[in-house]
Amino acid sequence: MNISSEDLHTFSIDALHRIGERSLSKRVEIDWNPRMRSTAGRANLQSNTIEMNPKLQAFGEAEVYTTVLHELAHLIAWSRSRHRGHGADWKKACLDLSIPNEKATHTLPLPSRRQKKKWLYKCSTCKVSIQRVRKIKRKTACVACCKKYNKGRYSNRFLFDEFPLVLDSK
Repeated sequence: MNISSEDLHTFSIDALHRIGERSLSKRVEIDWNPRMRSTAGRANLQSNTIEMNPKLQAFGEAEVYTTVLHELAHLIAWSRSRHRGHGADWKKACLDLSIPNEKATHTLPLPSRRQKKKWLYKCSTCKVSIQRVRKIKRKTACVACCKKYNKGRYSNRFLFDEFPLVLDSK
């Protein structure tokens, strides 16, 4: 099976027209990204583009088109209310697109690659720590502490402390 980017684009426009999202249908673009590994698809909210993993085609047409709808739901939720992620707005968009029980993540056996964590972030208040491959480029605060001590609003009081992880050199 070989589904073209044009096929995916036409499918997405039809789906958006069916639910009255004509404005978004004029901006959406879809393409295959051969560099994707473990992710089935990815929506870029700022550019209204969707990237699809070509390895997804091995799992059948239905899986490809359901993934397109999943990613379209992200674009719709962002377009309607500027909400990211897999929350209520995304779930409503999934319902509108006729995939009401869509899950946030897939269980497909796509290959993944483990990368060494290079950065450690610690909250000095609750002592939670997070390891990351990439350095966080902006100020980031502990969500749990912001929720608990600042009514859910961001606060510089709970900024993560950043430490490079020392790797064993053998």
